[in-house]
Amino acid sequence: MRPRRGRWRAAASTPPRPGSAPRAPGAHGSTLVEALAALALLALAASVVAAAAAANLRALSGAVVLERLVALAARELALAQARGAPVTSEDTTALDPDLGVVARHLEVARDADGVAALAVRVTAPNTPPLDLRTRMQTAE
Repeated sequence: MRPRRGRWRAAASTPPRPGSAPRAPGAHGSTLVEALAALALLALAASVVAAAAAANLRALSGAVVLERLVALAARELALAQARGAPVTSEDTTALDPDLGVVARHLEVARDADGVAALAVRVTAPNTPPLDLRTRMQTAE
């Protein structure tokens, strides 16, 4: 029996070309799909890492501001102790290059037994106030 014209087909068992790997039936284009899936997973992992890095940078920035405020408050307490606990409370402001205008409030409370309680409150723009307290013996 003779096949119809123009309908010649290659035999199903054609030998593979030299240097090519055998493929499963319907496996055309699977490499592209695998590469796109790997790229999508890589992008997802990168977005998680970027979000974590941004959160850590915000936390670090807050810690730096807190460190500066603690240093300012500790300096003010040390100066007040060196002056022997001032008799009155004081309010001052200072211009810090990193924090802006910093307000400082020193409050002194004296006890009858010669102990003075010193409290310093330091506030800067866009930060919660910071309070430091100490006690010292004063000369009567």
